[in-house]
Amino acid sequence: MRVTPMMMEQQMMTQTQNAANVLDTAQEEEATGLPFQNPAQNPDSAVTTINLEAQIQQVSTYQTNQTNAENQLNASADALNTMISALNQAQSLAVEASNATLTPTNEGDIGRQVTALQNTLMSAMNAQYNGVSLFAANPANLTGLVASGASIVNLPTTATLAYSNPVSVGPAAAVAININGFEMGGATSAFQTTLTAMNDLSTALSTGAPMTSVAFANLQSVLSALQNAETGLTNEQGIVGGRLDEINTQKAQAGTWSTTLQTTLGTVDEVNLPNVTTQFATASQIMQAALQSASQVLNLNIWDMIRA
Repeated sequence: MRVTPMMMEQQMMTQTQNAANVLDTAQEEEATGLPFQNPAQNPDSAVTTINLEAQIQQVSTYQTNQTNAENQLNASADALNTMISALNQAQSLAVEASNATLTPTNEGDIGRQVTALQNTLMSAMNAQYNGVSLFAANPANLTGLVASGASIVNLPTTATLAYSNPVSVGPAAAVAININGFEMGGATSAFQTTLTAMNDLSTALSTGAPMTSVAFANLQSVLSALQNAETGLTNEQGIVGGRLDEINTQKAQAGTWSTTLQTTLGTVDEVNLPNVTTQFATASQIMQAALQSASQVLNLNIWDMIRA
């Protein structure tokens, strides 16, 4: 078959167009950093990108929940520490008040300290985080008082009615961010037991000094109640610690998951810039060579026309 100048011209034009297409694509990828601008350009990668972005958003939601849950549980732990410290001091005062040589002045001083501890205890029980009572057990009254005077005012009467507020912190993982004192399954909230023991100490001290045998017996009973209350709060503290441990575990997993997803997404919706730069340079050379070849073919073709 005879190769005519026209055939050579068409071949050069095809090569030039192909080089131009590669050059345009490389320029677009280099400028945007993206391998495709709309789903129609790469449907499979577009679907993969959407799925990966959805998973990344889910992980981000878990991480936000983890931070919020951790902050609230840490606030609960701090309040529990305050309560336990108050109980420790109350036990020391109960022992001091049991002294047979206690004078009315001594008892008055101890009584004032107990009153201060009562206020500290109620303040800790009424602690809030972001406007929500940490230890509220009534979902209809999450911003109200928990402790008031001699009793808990925002608590159900039984553990079966206790309110729990679980938050999702990972796939198939949720932790309750509130504590209501019924976590150990007792018939009475650990907070009510604590407040009752502290109030009983105040009542026992009001009998007057020196200590009678009945008052002394009452103090011993109160001391035992204070110790039991501290055990209950310590158990609650352990539950909070366990939930914080679970959050830390989920945080580590979410961090690994997020990194993996971001890396995978990068391989789908981000171009390899060094590769694109090479493609751009190669396409530029091909384009230049094609134009030069086309120019020579066109010159020959014009010469043939003149000779004809």
